[in-house]
Formats: sequence, C-alpha cells, structure tokens
Amino acid sequence: MRLLIANPNMTSAMTDLMVDEGRQVCRSQTEVSGYTAEFGVSYIATRSEMAIAGHALLDGLARHHEHYDAVIIGAFCHGFVDAAKELTPLPVIGLAEAGMRAAQVFGKRITIIGIGGHDRGANQDIVRELQVGDHMASIRILPLSGTELTADQGRAETEIVKLGKLAVTEDHADTLVLAGAAFSGMATRLAPQLPVPVISPLAFAVGMAEAAFASGWRKASEGTYKAPGAKPNKGLTPELSRFFN
Repeated sequence: MRLLIANPNMTSAMTDLMVDEGRQVCRSQTEVSGYTAEFGVSYIATRSEMAIAGHALLDGLARHHEHYDAVIIGAFCHGFVDAAKELTPLPVIGLAEAGMRAAQVFGKRITIIGIGGHDRGANQDIVRELQVGDHMASIRILPLSGTELTADQGRAETEIVKLGKLAVTEDHADTLVLAGAAFSGMATRLAPQLPVPVISPLAFAVGMAEAAFASGWRKASEGTYKAPGAKPNKGLTPELSRFFN
C-alpha cells in the first residue's frame, strides 16, 4: 500500500522525522511518503494557526490524495482531522487519536508529554475532543517549541525522561504519550529509560492505516463523514474546489 504522511505545518524537517519513523515501523510492502504544507506556519500552537493549517492540509490532500491508499495527519492536533476524514475518500488517521487510543489499550491512566504551554489549553482540548478525560493522569509540558525539538531531539531526551518518571511516581501514570510530530523516532530510545510504556502516535497511526487498508475500508456514503455536497465556492484551488462542485 501507499501511505501519505501529511504535515499541516511548513517545517519539512518535521515531515522527514515522521517519514523516517514510518518507514521503520511499516510493513515491508508499505511505501511511506510525506507532504509538507505549502503555506501557513512553521508549527501549530494556537487556534488561529490551527485554522490556517487546516486549510493548508485540505488543499494539500485535494492535490495529492489520488496517489495514495491511506493518510496520516502529521500533527498532534485533532481539530482538522474530522474535516480531512469528511473530505478525503481514503482512510485518515490523526496522530492524537492514534496515540490516545493506543495508550488506553496499554494502561488505565495516561500522561501526555507535550510541548508549548499550558496557557493555550491545546492538549486539554484534545482530551475533551477524544473523550478520554476519565483516563488522564496528567499533562506534562516541555518548555520547547515544535521546531526547537525537531532541530535537536537529543537536547530534550533527558528532560522527557525526568517528566516521564515524575508522571509515574507523582501522577500514577500507566502509559506516556509523546504528544507531537516532533517526537517522531524518540520512543524507541526513551522506552528503556522509563518504567511504563512510551507511546509513539506515529507508529500506531501507521499500524491503524495499514489495518484499515487491509480490511477493505471504504468511504462512508452516509452519516457524518460522507463527502460534502456541491456548493457555490470561490477562491479555492481547482483541486479543492472539485470537492464542492
């Protein structure tokens, strides 16, 4: 199968990290490629940036999806994943949903290890959107941006281990979720240093996408994820406009 990892921000190095991990964990017959948004922001930290990134994501999927069998949305944001599922006639898996669902399989109490700041409440929004509040032990935040973590993962690993151990001893976490595309590739290095499972959302998203393809998944023609109908539109790229014609 042909799998596309679609990065809705403009940091190509982040796309490269995800593609590298995807190729390490995928089945031998799976081809993994990446796409980086052509407009927008370098990393997504606010609701307004998410709105811009959502447009960039849908525009990119409209132009590239025909060459693939499944899509992974390469961002730990869930706000635009449902829109991509509605628009795209392929299985679409988001990093947040893959990581959090996997964490529920391997433990009762989950800690998110994220980036950015608590003040924006982005991870809290994800917890509400995915309805996993009853399973949350804590949210622990690294004082780094996504681009800083991408540029030097090694700089953050010691701090991640510290946060992970605190989550286990103080918050009684059963599983740790690395909440961001910039963490791609780190789980296998961190796992031996921590006493509970470390979840790489990208790895589990790859497995879910492969399972959907192998099981004969088909696009919904009814229900809340059916494709949008025809509607007058203006200013969209020709590829994106086709979904509304």
